[in-house]
Amino acid sequence: MQANVGARAVYFWGQEMELARHAVAAGRALDEAGIRATAAEWGLPLIGPGLPGYTDELSAAVRQWMFGRWLPGSAAPS
Repeated sequence: MQANVGARAVYFWGQEMELARHAVAAGRALDEAGIRATAAEWGLPLIGPGLPGYTDELSAAVRQWMFGRWLPGSAAPS
């Protein structure tokens, strides 16, 4: 789709969860380098990676919503 549209910047609902899921599946840490590397593989001009605080926000969202389902250290809320 990106090849057809050529968007300058995109954001999609659930982007953070997908970035985290793909990073973990690739054995990457959820740090700035891991998120940027994962985003780069997608070939999309994503809004978010590289913005100040984005990695912290992504990690907080994952801890809040994933309940330890696939991410080490993201235990279910008590």
